[in-house]
Amino acid sequence: MQLNSSVINNLKLTNKTKKSWQELLNILTSQEFINVLKTKLDVIHDVTPSVVLYRDFGGFRLEPHTDIIEKKITFRLYLPRDISQRSLGFNIISKNDNAQFVTVKTVEYTPNKALFFKVSENSWHNAENTNEGFERNSLFVHFYGTEYVKNNKIVFTDKNVDRQVELIVS
Repeated sequence: MQLNSSVINNLKLTNKTKKSWQELLNILTSQEFINVLKTKLDVIHDVTPSVVLYRDFGGFRLEPHTDIIEKKITFRLYLPRDISQRSLGFNIISKNDNAQFVTVKTVEYTPNKALFFKVSENSWHNAENTNEGFERNSLFVHFYGTEYVKNNKIVFTDKNVDRQVELIVS
């Protein structure tokens, strides 16, 4: 679910909780936060943030991939209830000499854990949830290159993407 101010206001939450979500949204889409990420990751592109809540269920599998070129930075904040499924996190992977994928690091699925990375041809990652009853909740901020955003829609150049996504601006 894409997240913006009007979506937050329409959720069945207490006013205090809505205010907290709005404050988080303001921080994650602020120019100050964007500048920190761009500086830390040496990103030279102008970017437009898109905040999305994801919920993955048991059986979910995200094959090894790099993100699409339209994304310049990916930010992910885990939102688990507890640490009981910490082993089912996000895998940072690379190809070995035999062109096989190997896990370099697993970012555990634990409360308040965040990660971010610069999208590149070498930013390989994957995720897998084989546990029945598993539910992974995450807040993502996808930072798209502004050159790919026209009339509040992402213009995909990747031939493997056959959809249009409308950005909901905060």
